[in-house]
Amino acid sequence: MIELFQRTGADVLSVDWRVQLDEVWTRCKETVAVQGNLNPIVALVDNELMEHRVRGILATAKKHKGHIFSLGHGVLQETKAENLRKIVQMVHHVTYKKKD
Repeated sequence: MIELFQRTGADVLSVDWRVQLDEVWTRCKETVAVQGNLNPIVALVDNELMEHRVRGILATAKKHKGHIFSLGHGVLQETKAENLRKIVQMVHHVTYKKKD
């Protein structure tokens, strides 16, 4: 349904963790930004896996224009606030670009 959603004229498509980000950009011919797509369960696990998944998403997104990092379906009730802070810090650390 990705192409159908693209045809609505949306500027951004939001996808969950079951969709590969590269696939969205390819199927939409790089005409939309993409929001997503960390599996919310990853925010429940240890730091090493969390960091691996976050960095993987960001590495994929870096090859394309227009990415908004988010959890695929929001925050699970059991998620520790500290884990969400760590995810935000990782995203900021990896994507921060110092202006001259």
